[in-house]
Amino acid sequence: MTAETTRVFDFTLPKRNSLRVENWFNPSSVITYYGKGDLTPGEFEKYARFLQRYRHPCFPFSWQFAPGKILIIEEPDGSLTFDFTPLNAYLEISYCVHCLWR
Repeated sequence: MTAETTRVFDFTLPKRNSLRVENWFNPSSVITYYGKGDLTPGEFEKYARFLQRYRHPCFPFSWQFAPGKILIIEEPDGSLTFDFTPLNAYLEISYCVHCLWR
């Protein structure tokens, strides 16, 4: 058996990622794994902060997560209006924990 020498450099990870990357790891993974119907903004914030700690981006968009958070309103003239108000809390959390870029 031989002895090994390791040199360790002191460093601190920056609060923000330097690379814009998206690995498509999103809230629907948690919803599916735990069998939840949805994540509250508070639960989503815990999830986003955990991922960001490891420089993993988190975004509140997926075919499982976004429905119900983007309201589609049919106007009297037949046109559609999209209301993103229910999604705003999740977007703001993602921006605050640096998971999304403004």
